[in-house]
Amino acid sequence: MAERWSSDPQYSHGFLVPLFAAVVLWSRRSRLRGARLESSWWGLAFFVPALLLRLVGASMDLEAADAVSLLPALAGLVLLVGGWDLLRWSWPAIAFLGFMVPLPFQLDMALAQPLRRIATLASTYVLQPSAFRRLPKATVSSSTSCAWASSTPAAGWGC
Repeated sequence: MAERWSSDPQYSHGFLVPLFAAVVLWSRRSRLRGARLESSWWGLAFFVPALLLRLVGASMDLEAADAVSLLPALAGLVLLVGGWDLLRWSWPAIAFLGFMVPLPFQLDMALAQPLRRIATLASTYVLQPSAFRRLPKATVSSSTSCAWASSTPAAGWGC
């Protein structure tokens, strides 16, 4: 995943997601004080399928499956180490780590065009010429508007 984060500008935020997940854990630290930390073998129910998904994803070169396997593997490890109370405390941070997982190529391509259209429409609305109607009216004479022309290589362009 780190290679994708460093080479694809759409996923460059992936390096920051674990830091924000740590902030989520830190902000929930008060909920951990009364928790019973005892390991649970139910963690294997998450960890073993995640391991299999990782092996299948790596062997078939399925980047999305390989990357998604990290989330249930972390949940399984948390259950194995600290039990259900630790998983209740940490699940928001584990879920937030999903934002660092690259989307499958087909889904990425299917979403790209509609999202670009929404961004274009929103920015067009924000930057409409009506926003400039509030500027005070000023008159510019040709002598002041072309004063720069004598000192530039583009002298005389439009003046």
